[in-house]
Amino acid sequence: MTWTQIDDGLNFSPQTMPGTVSNAALGLWVRLCVHTAYQLRFPAFDGAFDLTVVRSLKGNARQVTELEAAGMLEPALAAGRWMVVEADTLMKFGGTSGSELKEKRAKAGHAGGVASGEARRSKTKQLLQANREAKPKQTMKQKTKQTMKQNRSKRPKQNEAIASKQTKQPVLT
Repeated sequence: MTWTQIDDGLNFSPQTMPGTVSNAALGLWVRLCVHTAYQLRFPAFDGAFDLTVVRSLKGNARQVTELEAAGMLEPALAAGRWMVVEADTLMKFGGTSGSELKEKRAKAGHAGGVASGEARRSKTKQLLQANREAKPKQTMKQKTKQTMKQNRSKRPKQNEAIASKQTKQPVLT
């Protein structure tokens, strides 16, 4: 799987400062980044797009010109096609075809995705099973008796004081 990683300092990049590109052009750029990342999954995709793609994303030629002037898009080899510019201050693609992302996750020590979820569920299942085997099931009556017994043993002096007060009080008739 491919990822679009937009730099968290994008708002402070010279290419995106207010007045450099419009919000509409910046929104189109984000959509073009996501479109490109998605298409990179397919080996036949060369990373370029044309005005047909731009229009399908509700953009226009003026916005493309604006992004090209700001250095966020660059012309592709074929005329009438552009590519998203990868730069540290803008964005980059991660995990192209999944290989880079898998390598990063493997180095970090987790499987990720389905395998990771299955491992977590398996561990949880094992812990629950071990817990069940360690403690025999108790009925609600047994649990209540055990709780009452624990509460009594926690406060023996207080219980004695209460009991002695109850027996020393005169009975009113």
